Amino acid sequence: MSMKITAIAIRRLQRALNAFARGTDIPRVKVDGRLGRRTVASLVRFLAERGPQGEAALVRALAALH
Repeated sequence: MSMKITAIAIRRLQRALNAFARGTDIPRVKVDGRLGRRTVASLVRFLAERGPQGEAALVRALAALH
């Protein structure tokens, strides 16, 4: 089974990443609904810096945007 990621879901992720990036050196991304190189790099960096607690916070933020 494959999971289709919609542009709406990607925009939610981008908004959440940008919110969490405020005041840090995590790169902000353009909210365009495209899962590109910069969005993935920002996500990877966020998860590397914030660890499991950051991942849980991101999941909560995405659920709230639903």
